Amino acid sequence: MQEPAEDPRVTEALKLLKARKTPWGDKLDAMDQLLAASPEACAELAERTAKECRALDKSFHKNWGRLEQDFAKEAAKLAQSRLDKKTLARVDELRASWLEASRSKSLSKAQVQEVCDPAHQELQQILDVQVVQVWEASEKLEERWSELIRDLDDQLLLFDYWRAAREELLAADESWARKSFVKNAPPDPETYEEDVLARLERAARLATEMPERDRKVILANEPDLAQLDPEEAAGILDLNRIRVRAGLSALRVDLKLCDAGRGHSQDMQERGFFAHESPVEGKKTPSDRAAKAGTSGGAENIAKGQRSGRDANRAWWYSPGHHRNMMGGHGRIGLGRFQDHWTQMFG
Repeated sequence: MQEPAEDPRVTEALKLLKARKTPWGDKLDAMDQLLAASPEACAELAERTAKECRALDKSFHKNWGRLEQDFAKEAAKLAQSRLDKKTLARVDELRASWLEASRSKSLSKAQVQEVCDPAHQELQQILDVQVVQVWEASEKLEERWSELIRDLDDQLLLFDYWRAAREELLAADESWARKSFVKNAPPDPETYEEDVLARLERAARLATEMPERDRKVILANEPDLAQLDPEEAAGILDLNRIRVRAGLSALRVDLKLCDAGRGHSQDMQERGFFAHESPVEGKKTPSDRAAKAGTSGGAENIAKGQRSGRDANRAWWYSPGHHRNMMGGHGRIGLGRFQDHWTQMFG
């Protein structure tokens, strides 16, 4: 590599950058100095930060993998610790009163509010595990999490300096584009924190006490949920969590039912109607629409005006007929949205 200009400040900045135990404040000053200096100094900065980013990335994923496993074990341990004999009896009592109301032919909105809501809320407190509760249960895990995020902050900062140095080099001379430390970007960690938080939430959800069959269904659903609109996926996940709290089986995602539901939502939006009976040829009834999509189904909920899958579920929850569908003895579910129209189908 071509030597940087003989500038004492650049020489000192390079020494600080290369030293293993340079304080972060001094390291930032050094990187700023190199970034503002010659292209050769920027090249030193780009090469060094690319190398450090890759090392930090490797360490991050290694430490994160271990933390995720230990977090899942601690979450499961926490969920199980709550379920003593007295609490289990209370869970059975709450579920019995909830389902008796939910499946009553005379169910009313008032009963949902007076019986189902309190039972659901108490079961949620007993059964659900929150990420913060796991940190509270294990100080060591929380410390490891804090260390992981601090290391990630360092990686993000170094990546920003690499990107800035790369832009300076490309602006100075296109020949720099051929250099490996410019051409081959280190991993971009921008979404890592969001991703790992989502993984922690997932591990906490899976820690909920449930039959193994339901856990297998929820895990099997994940690849299909990833193919859906995020709010469709969130609505399905939300309903399955409600059903598991109630002691009902989790529903398997049927992508064809999702297609059928999405098509009906689009028809309602574009043709200006809001009904279970469609004027579209071959799609008159829910079962027609399911068959046209290549599957089977009958029970159907529709809604309009909601911005999220969870909001659509809340609207159906307080409507007796829709509520009974949500808590029925189905095996499959599809949810399809088009703009602010929603169709939930069961098979």
